[in-house]
Amino acid sequence: MTLEFLHKISKQTLPFTVSDLDEIDKLRVLRAAGHLAVLLPSCNAKTPFARVLAITKKGREALRGRDDTAG
Repeated sequence: MTLEFLHKISKQTLPFTVSDLDEIDKLRVLRAAGHLAVLLPSCNAKTPFARVLAITKKGREALRGRDDTAG
């Protein structure tokens, strides 16, 4: 799920690069939801990669909500 991926991202040192196509698709969803600031590849990129810049305030709130329901 994308929130699980957001949690994984929260453990990384930002910024960082993602080149896995499935993970790039998850980044698209998280960005559309307003959870991330991320640079995404164009549709015709020869070597697609994305650069995760930051987790937004909305993303941090989603992570807190996830942690609150975990315990």
